[in-house]
Formats: sequence, C-alpha cells, structure tokens
Amino acid sequence: STHIENAVLDFDGILSPNVPYEKSQNEADYVDYITNVKPLYHRVPRLYTCKGIITARLEKYRDITEGWLKKHNIKYGFLRMFPTEKQKIRDKNHIVESSRFKSKAFTESSAAYFVESEPAEAALMREQVRKLVICPDEGRFG
Repeated sequence: STHIENAVLDFDGILSPNVPYEKSQNEADYVDYITNVKPLYHRVPRLYTCKGIITARLEKYRDITEGWLKKHNIKYGFLRMFPTEKQKIRDKNHIVESSRFKSKAFTESSAAYFVESEPAEAALMREQVRKLVICPDEGRFG
C-alpha cells in the first residue's frame, strides 16, 4: 500500500521478531541475534519507502541495524534510535521511557501514523500524541 509512505514503524516486533529476553541479557548474544534475525516478511514494506523507523534500540547498534535493513532491502526515510547514554534510564522503565522517546520523535516527524509492536507502548503513545498509533498485535486501531 502507498499508505506506508506516511508511516513511521517500530523496529523490533514489526520488521523483525522482538529480541528474546535471554538474548538481551548478554551483549554477544544480543549482537548476534540482531545481526542475523530474519525479517517478519509479512510486515516488511516491499514497493514503497516508509517515512521512517523509530526504535528503542540503542544508537550504538546503528551500524548493525542499518546493515540489517540494507541486507533485507527495507527502504526508509530516517532512522531514530534511543540515545546510548540514556540506556540505564530506558532499562529502569522500558515501556514508559521507550514510549516517551518514540512519541516525541513521532510528533516531530511529518508521519501520519505510527505502527508499534507492543500494546502497552501503543496505549501510552496514544496518550502522548495526537496522531494515529496502530498496534497489529493489539487488534485495535486508534
């Protein structure tokens, strides 16, 4: 659909499966996972470029993330990643901090809607922005 050109996408959970908790607890396992994980092909934009990707992945993984996107031929306008220096803040309350970061970046973008993978984050984002937040795993739109 050409509507994807007006969308901002979450990364993990939309373009690829969410990182399993046990993988996220070990740096080497995490890097190996995000480097080699297969895309969620049914959610990957094929013919059109999405407006952007906003992710709570840390900025220090930008090269790996951009390499993965290129490898899987995913076209996007911009990539916003969570500031590495704020990792401890993010990790203390991941849902709240991630949704706050994504909401701010989404609001600053010209995108019409955001596709978020986590229902709890989608719910918080809806409270923080005046734009459409869609959560495919939630089964509701709005």
